[in-house]
Amino acid sequence: MKKYLFLCLAAVTFMACNDDDDNIFPSNQTVVESLLTQYPSAQNITWGRAWGYWVAEFDRAEDEIMVECEAWFSNDGVWYLGVSNIPYTTLPAAVQNAFSTSEYSQWYIDEVDMVERYNSEVVYVLEAESDGPNNDNEVDLYYTSDGILIRSIINGAEPNYKPIILGESITTYLTENYPAAVIIDIASSTGITEVDIMDGTTLREIYFDGKEAWLMTESRITVAELPEIVIETIAASQYAAWEITQAEYVENPNGAYYQVILTGEGGQETMKINIEGRILQ
Repeated sequence: MKKYLFLCLAAVTFMACNDDDDNIFPSNQTVVESLLTQYPSAQNITWGRAWGYWVAEFDRAEDEIMVECEAWFSNDGVWYLGVSNIPYTTLPAAVQNAFSTSEYSQWYIDEVDMVERYNSEVVYVLEAESDGPNNDNEVDLYYTSDGILIRSIINGAEPNYKPIILGESITTYLTENYPAAVIIDIASSTGITEVDIMDGTTLREIYFDGKEAWLMTESRITVAELPEIVIETIAASQYAAWEITQAEYVENPNGAYYQVILTGEGGQETMKINIEGRILQ
């Protein structure tokens, strides 16, 4: 699927504490207390500043295994983001099963991050490398705890995480249009904010511009949910013998259409078909 944006955030310069006089430590004790409340087993704690937040790096116990973590707090001690580098074996069974049955199942798992955000569901990021002779391909796979693949980024930048606080207009839009949905992930780049939500059993990716105006919604659907007229259009095209491997219903201010990815001997092709069955350019 052609993504509106990729989660490729600029690297954050993290100023870690050391034994010198330049040690950084929160002046507000509430920040420290918030860390210990959120992560009671935290130890080897160091503090730094990034993007206006207090950032703690520390170790904590995860199923009797010590894991490396970082956590982001506002100046008044509100927790907004936590990233834990966890062993693959501690992943939810649904995530392990999803990866083991994916096209990347034979790739080497280099790292697993558990990403927790304020008012959002947990996301697991698997960084995998190909096991070929050159070993130069990498992929980042973003999963929900139920094993649903949110996005995959091939040979992208190293994942870097920072808090993203949604504005009032975006929050209002989500509440009014998807009141029962839960936020899965948030990404922001080049003035575009992407909010991934789970609306019942449907994964939706919603995009807003820099002024928080709605741009587009991509809703993941099954092949069985495609209208008959869309199936007929594909059957009448040069890709009739190709397999539909992914389908989405896309809405924007100008209308709506179906987007499908077809896989065949020639590789992959993306088709956009409107609700009348006409192929869009």
